[in-house]
This record gives sequence, structure tokens and C-alpha cells, in this order.
Amino acid sequence: MLGPAYNCITDWDKVPVLVDYGYVCNLFRVTEPTVRKWVKEGKIKARRVGNHVRFAKEDLMEFGRSA
Repeated sequence: MLGPAYNCITDWDKVPVLVDYGYVCNLFRVTEPTVRKWVKEGKIKARRVGNHVRFAKEDLMEFGRSA
């Protein structure tokens, strides 16, 4: 399910508290439609910040552990 990048993440301290779709795509080495699918399926939580969608680091860490 996750791309090979997830296994390479060793320092979550370097990940910002809130990130956008592009960051999540790079983090998990997947495409934006895949991330949108995960959001729609409720696998990963997205938050609205103004007109933008952001993802919390804690939610990404939890998603990575459960995948």
C-alpha cells in the first residue's frame, strides 16, 4: 500500500506539523489521486485550513503505522 519511502523515514521530527498533498505524496511516494482516495476512504484524516487541505504529522504517523 505505501511506497518504499515510508520505510526510509527515521526522523519524524523533521516533518512539519501540518503538510499539504504534495508533501504527503512525496512522503509516501504515491500520487495525489491515491492520497485523495485514502482521505475519501477515511484512512487518513485531512483538515481544512482556510481554503487549503492540510494533514497533521500525528495523523500521518498513525496512518503509516497502521498500513
